[in-house]
Amino acid sequence: MLKRVFHELGHILLHGKRGQFIEDDLSSEDPKEQEADRFAAETLVPPRYATELSSTKSLAAIEDFARRVSVAPGIVVGRP
Repeated sequence: MLKRVFHELGHILLHGKRGQFIEDDLSSEDPKEQEADRFAAETLVPPRYATELSSTKSLAAIEDFARRVSVAPGIVVGRP
């Protein structure tokens, strides 16, 4: 849910308030959808954690990482 909110905020901030973005699939090939996804992911878990995030595999490691960066574990799991 939170990722979705930041995705939509990304559309507004990156593509303007007047644009209309109708999606039926979050894995869209549309560059604007990909930009909004990237905005959400990087806002919720900053890129400086990318290396550490890529090695976070176990449930305990995910929970520990999420606690350290102050997000819910589901955000960590859902970040590309």
